[in-house]
Amino acid sequence: MARRADQDGLRLDEAARAGWLYYVAGNTQDEIARKLGISRQGAQRLVSLAITERLIKVRLDHPIARCMELGAALKLRYDLRFCDIAPTDPDSTSSTLGIAQVAAAEFERWLIDGSASFYDVIIRVSDTVRAPHYPMPLPVVARSIEERELLTSLASVQSIFDLVERTDVAFVGVGTMGDSAPLVQDGIITRQEAGAMRDLGAVGEITGWAFDGAGRVLNDGFNLRVAGAPLRKAGNRLVIGVAMGPSRRAPLRAALTGRLLSGLVTDEATAEHLLQR
Repeated sequence: MARRADQDGLRLDEAARAGWLYYVAGNTQDEIARKLGISRQGAQRLVSLAITERLIKVRLDHPIARCMELGAALKLRYDLRFCDIAPTDPDSTSSTLGIAQVAAAEFERWLIDGSASFYDVIIRVSDTVRAPHYPMPLPVVARSIEERELLTSLASVQSIFDLVERTDVAFVGVGTMGDSAPLVQDGIITRQEAGAMRDLGAVGEITGWAFDGAGRVLNDGFNLRVAGAPLRKAGNRLVIGVAMGPSRRAPLRAALTGRLLSGLVTDEATAEHLLQR
């Protein structure tokens, strides 16, 4: 009886994975068959099983066993309060596929009764769920230390900084510090400034604040001009980092090691890397 239950559980795991590849990752049944090492008919049956077992609704509603195992291991390794792992599509080059849907589900759960701020996207989301939002009218990096001090001394900005300190949960991206870093691509800093930070030991950034391989926020370079709320250790706050892919591995490991994050949303491949010693 126990063996039959195990087999049924594995079958549902396979159906959940096939369902995710089909409905979330957009794979064809031929592609699913190749990736799972089964026949096309087998892939079709698994996708059908995912539907009949009600695993597929608007989003995948079945925790894949391997993802759960990785999440539990990461929580233990890095003392996380929250961890959710999305399946990895081996052929995808996307840096958001899977984790965007997982993060959105958790984001939605918190926003029902919460508040948020992130440009017009968050304003629209906040309006949809009828949650207040608090825009932060600041550049990511000011042109000078004097400009940063002036902007951050404003009473309206200080009140937002106070809200940041008292948040129940924060969702943050984890960026790189290479020439293709989001801060460079968006024109916020130059390649030369990114290179100077790398020379100081920077491996990644969160909300514009660069940190080193031990997760220590650097007190030099363009960090002296970052105008956002200070980046501190998560402590008792739930700070969920959302990132995946090879370029995010070093920044994620550093942020987790330095306790800048207390929660994580990533994919299987990145999770497995983060668990390597």
